[in-house]
Amino acid sequence: STDVCNTSQLLVFFRGVGDELNVTQELASLHSMHGTTTGDDIFKEIQKTLTEYNLDWNRLQCVTVDGRKNMSGIKICLVGQITKACEDAGISKPMFLHCVIHQQALCAKHVDMSSVLKPVISIVNFICCHALNHRQFRSLLEECGSELIDLTYYTAVRWLSCGKVLLNLKLQGENNLVRDLFELIKAFRAKLILLESQVKNCNFVHMLYCAELHKKGEAEFHSSFANLVISDLKEQFRKRFADLDASAQEIRLFQNPFDCDAADVQSQIQMEIIELQENYHIKDKYKEGNLIEFYKFLNSEQFPNLKKFACKFISILGATYLCEQTFSQMKYIRSKYRANLSDEHLKSLLVISVSKFEPHFNQILRMQKEFHHSH
Repeated sequence: STDVCNTSQLLVFFRGVGDELNVTQELASLHSMHGTTTGDDIFKEIQKTLTEYNLDWNRLQCVTVDGRKNMSGIKICLVGQITKACEDAGISKPMFLHCVIHQQALCAKHVDMSSVLKPVISIVNFICCHALNHRQFRSLLEECGSELIDLTYYTAVRWLSCGKVLLNLKLQGENNLVRDLFELIKAFRAKLILLESQVKNCNFVHMLYCAELHKKGEAEFHSSFANLVISDLKEQFRKRFADLDASAQEIRLFQNPFDCDAADVQSQIQMEIIELQENYHIKDKYKEGNLIEFYKFLNSEQFPNLKKFACKFISILGATYLCEQTFSQMKYIRSKYRANLSDEHLKSLLVISVSKFEPHFNQILRMQKEFHHSH
């Protein structure tokens, strides 16, 4: 993202899982990029961060990026550079994911609804851009007893908060596991299939406004246009979530190790899966519903490979929602009133503002030999 000084800011978040399956998710670094922002430039900054924290490439399980070309390209961009670095180190490449929320937003943006949206956007912006119009419209809403008391100013740039889109809201959140995001995407795609078949038969049981319009019969409902939109949306979701589909079998295994055939899983965990499925005490623990706590409960000596497999998917950051939140915080810290704030100060303030670490004040006080009075 670009700040108020037109400086490109690169956020690097780490999500790690320890031996006891405790999750640590923190802002590792902020890199202020004053020159070009090519994939090679970004890769060099990532390398600096790994060196700073003394981390090797073989610890990397997944890389989640937004959809920009300098990030997601497979050759000279960031993904391609990381793949090459792993090949040079003689290790297997990590899983690469495009932010699920970005992909969902791009799917929706691809669908051509301009014939419907243009007049609506024009009316909404006309009302919101003129103070008198805005006041009069709010008064009208109050007089009519409307559920809504105001209009949201429409802009395609602020896609994360562009209306309360149901799927978008469900995908947002910093504690979602990749299986949660995968479930939501799969469910939405299944709903699209159902809606497509129902609209063909003019069945609008799940589309209340369309049902009302169809019932009035004042105008012909163009079901062919609706089917075209739904079909296009289905295809976009299929293309953009191909990376998740490629790992679908592993995600399902991580989600429910009791609902799989041991012959179909990796050879390293086949025997452990059989032991797990025949242990009713462990099955009762799984039914409690907390997946991370379930894998913590497993004995490390009895299920070492299965716990290692679980660590991989617990560590995956499926969405960059936390990054988007941090960029909002950054724009508050380096506002037009603090535009001269140095890059180092910005980095320090941002790390402190988003960190979940709590200082050990008692330990710090014990180490302090002399206290300085505040002036």
